[in-house]
Amino acid sequence: MRVRFAVRVLYEEYVTPLDPAQLFGDAWQGAANALQQAGVQNLPPPPVFPHDFDAAAALHTAAFPALERLAQGRLSDRQIIDAALKQLGARRNDCHTQYLPPDLAPQAAANLRGQAKQLVGVQFSTQAPLRIVAVTPGSDAERAGLRRGLLVIAVNGEPVGQQTPAQALASVARHNQDGQPSSFGVAEPGGAPFDVTLTPQPIPLAMAVREPGNLGLLRFDTFALGDAQYQELRQDLARFESEGVRGWILDLRFNGGGQPPDKIAGLFLQSGLLWTMVTRDGAPEAHSAAGNTLPVQRPLVVLTGRGSLSSAEILAAVLQTFGRAKVVGEQTSGCVGEAKIEGLLDGSWLEFSIARVLIGPQQRNIAGSGVMPDVAVAPDDAAANDPQLLAAIRLLQQEAVGP
Repeated sequence: MRVRFAVRVLYEEYVTPLDPAQLFGDAWQGAANALQQAGVQNLPPPPVFPHDFDAAAALHTAAFPALERLAQGRLSDRQIIDAALKQLGARRNDCHTQYLPPDLAPQAAANLRGQAKQLVGVQFSTQAPLRIVAVTPGSDAERAGLRRGLLVIAVNGEPVGQQTPAQALASVARHNQDGQPSSFGVAEPGGAPFDVTLTPQPIPLAMAVREPGNLGLLRFDTFALGDAQYQELRQDLARFESEGVRGWILDLRFNGGGQPPDKIAGLFLQSGLLWTMVTRDGAPEAHSAAGNTLPVQRPLVVLTGRGSLSSAEILAAVLQTFGRAKVVGEQTSGCVGEAKIEGLLDGSWLEFSIARVLIGPQQRNIAGSGVMPDVAVAPDDAAANDPQLLAAIRLLQQEAVGP
């Protein structure tokens, strides 16, 4: 029942039309893979699912119990169906589409709404193999010696193996929700592994730092629900102005997204079509600057990296498209789109993409490709100073910063 319901949800609501034959076939393959890993041999061949949803669903209902019978004594009914649903999400190759078991669904919903309260100070890759792609400065992760590029081979005592990043990090989300530490086994490619234990920390709404040359840096690692973050950023920028700051840096390298960044973008842009969300039926939803721009504007640089996701990518792309900011750092991942979470009757959830995001009046699509920096600077974990931040400072110092 859960598989059939999940397939119907994707068939009817996914951002692009999907073939029921492919969807039911993916679910079958996921269950078959789990059976093979459990040692079951002589699996039946997958059915040839028709392209009509009702006919494909009827064939699934008739054929899938054969896999459930083979699982008896090796896998529970829940495990075999979970395997089918995980494959159903993973085969979409979409960072906003995944199956969430009951223990992870509430935290995922909080993340989607920008309500997440805790992180472990480290960003992970969204595609296998599981790697560290960014480490939050000043975090326990940085002090423990973690850095970009390390392979993650175990999470909370469980080997990563063939799991997707979302699956491997499932226990971290639970630990974060409860404020409990998480342990990671990490290694350089081909190197000896070592273990690190990290305690989650509250996510500040924003961090304001003065940099050399009368510059001010704002870093925020999520787009939080409500108005408090916008108000704090506005106050920070006003304080920068009173202190004689002549240029601004937005550090989005560790920002995993959250709420749409309409109001924050409006701090820097007076007018214009910021982005458009387009659903599968082609209906556009325009997001325009709301006229809440700060009265004094300063030259602006946005720092991006592989840890810049979703709303962080949207904000960087919008400011770049309008020529309001230069982007410095690394190309982002292109994990951009509007997502929805649908309950699957038993407490498990399916997260999936429901709309594309197109940037600016030119309707620029950055899904999959991400934001290309104007000045590409790779991180250097061995450097005493942050080379990306130094590049941003140099770029602003080259600007004709007037009073």
